[in-house]
Amino acid sequence: MYFEAYLDFLKSQNRYSPLTIRDYGRDVNEFDSVYAPKPYAELTLAGCRAYLRDLFNKSLSARSIARKVAALRSYWKFLVSIGVVQENPWEWLTLPKIGRPLPNVVASDALQTFLDALPTLTPVQLRNRLMCELIYSAGLRVSELAALKVNDFHFEDQEIRLMGKGKKERIALFGDTAKFLLLRFLEFRPVSSSNEYLFENSKKRPLSVRTIQRIVKQLAAQYGLKQRVTPHTLRHSFATALLNGGADLKSIQELLGHASLAATQIYTHVSPERLQKTLKKAHPRG
Repeated sequence: MYFEAYLDFLKSQNRYSPLTIRDYGRDVNEFDSVYAPKPYAELTLAGCRAYLRDLFNKSLSARSIARKVAALRSYWKFLVSIGVVQENPWEWLTLPKIGRPLPNVVASDALQTFLDALPTLTPVQLRNRLMCELIYSAGLRVSELAALKVNDFHFEDQEIRLMGKGKKERIALFGDTAKFLLLRFLEFRPVSSSNEYLFENSKKRPLSVRTIQRIVKQLAAQYGLKQRVTPHTLRHSFATALLNGGADLKSIQELLGHASLAATQIYTHVSPERLQKTLKKAHPRG
């Protein structure tokens, strides 16, 4: 009873993505069916710690463990809000700090060569090239690309109005090449409404995130990129290219739609070009 209400809450109030709701639901259901005391009010900090030990004994990654605890923290917070329990013992649980993996990026010259090699002879080829160009030139998340509608674009200023994470609206900018390809694509693609999704499948529904991921991966393998490439790789490469070009972190944060500057700062660790420039400019023996 509480579980279904919790999932509805995540969707309607917190507006979590379907993927996050699925993962949180699975984590909560796993704990609820095996470990959770009934009634829930009997759960103590000691019980939370015992569950944490079990997770470590299963050799799960620190990131997976952190997500499971975050899900249970969220669930107990919901139970407190509806009066089922008085306290949330998961809030008292201290987790080991998780190191963030460095983002995977493609060197700018290799990425330019890859994009220029993508053909545009057919509508499908043009669509695929446009998707890659928009992700890289505007720094879009794959979910944002999938949700793009024709009326999200302002062609004169080369801006895109996006609804990012947490339903926060932001503006992204796209380059001249993306604009040229976009106008060509709209010539091929009959549009009956400016509110239509830009990239649709044969059933007039937006392309799924998984479909876009598959297309980008196949294109990268087919047109010369040796490393594993995903849409997020293109987004990471966008941020790194800006940083190497001298853009400040605050501007990059705004363009990426990051909620905090801390999320953007990770790109300083994958930008040796910028580090070298900074050293030569600022260090007396640079």
